[in-house]
Amino acid sequence: MADGEYRFLHRDATRPPTDNPQLAVRHEPELVDANTEARYAADARRAAEARLRAAWKDAHDGITGAVRDFRAAGVTDRRVLSDLRAVERGVGRVDQRLGL
Repeated sequence: MADGEYRFLHRDATRPPTDNPQLAVRHEPELVDANTEARYAADARRAAEARLRAAWKDAHDGITGAVRDFRAAGVTDRRVLSDLRAVERGVGRVDQRLGL
């Protein structure tokens, strides 16, 4: 099937879509063409990534604020301070992975 051609649901549900109307489910609308389907999928991926980045920005602010507040409370134990730096490094890695 050429890219961009309309496809139909195959009457055999175990088969992929077909461009042959004789093999299609009767009285069913055409599926979108492959280009449109790819565009819809890409749009959905971008929207999901944007939601994830927005959620992480909120989480990032909460985590870094909590670490800052805890440190300001007077933490002096070197091991605890080291653990807090590890948390900050982890936050930075998530930022990098999400392209922030």
